[in-house]
Amino acid sequence: YVAPVIEEIEINYSLDLSVEYLSRKVFITPQYLSRLFRRFLGCSTYEYLTSFRISRAKELLITCPRLEIQDIALRTGFSDSSHFIAVFKKAVGATPLEFRRQN
Repeated sequence: YVAPVIEEIEINYSLDLSVEYLSRKVFITPQYLSRLFRRFLGCSTYEYLTSFRISRAKELLITCPRLEIQDIALRTGFSDSSHFIAVFKKAVGATPLEFRRQN
């Protein structure tokens, strides 16, 4: 169940993915999917999705210095830039702009 969900996340991370949607893809409940993720990867499905999106955002911040923060947020699946900035800062310890300046 976990491998096809990881593949879906890696391919479609920029889309509006939810744990409910991902669990339906493999015909199990969202709770069971998160339990499997926690058992095999040490994090919930949502945490894995967010972590994957943040790693892609970091790549874009470094490789595309002219790309606006709002565009990076949209390209990595965040619905608005303020939510993206808050999640990014919590995960990385710096805002996207600070991260870009440091790298």
